[in-house]
Amino acid sequence: HKVFAKVVEGSRGGYCFELNSLFARLLLALGYELELLVARVRWGLPEDAPLTQQSHLMLRLYLAEGEFLVDVGFGSANPPRALPLPGDEADAGQVHCVRLVDPHAGLYESAVRGRSGWLPLYRFDLRPQLWICLLFTSPRPRDSGAV
Repeated sequence: HKVFAKVVEGSRGGYCFELNSLFARLLLALGYELELLVARVRWGLPEDAPLTQQSHLMLRLYLAEGEFLVDVGFGSANPPRALPLPGDEADAGQVHCVRLVDPHAGLYESAVRGRSGWLPLYRFDLRPQLWICLLFTSPRPRDSGAV
């Protein structure tokens, strides 16, 4: 209720756990099937940087056409549409893609095309997360509005 009041009624933004969990609830209410996924943010990091925490939330959406990555909470680099899973190699016209970067580990990467090639946004696997895990993601522990 707090997130809806903040984002929708208050016309304010939010961070990925708020925005994607709110969007997930909307999609579920409309009858869609989905799972929560978490990722390790790579945006702006050198390729050899150590792994970050799983600190980004996005959605795996199941449609008749297949499975899609949906993310409404990554800011200005956010894809403007759902991206197919598993991702194929991007063609020359694509700006965003999801690609399998480690088949053995089942590790995917969401990336955006930059001037010098693909720039990674985040890495993730397809293990679904539980809603209860969202309770501990608020930047202010007393404000458990992420769920």
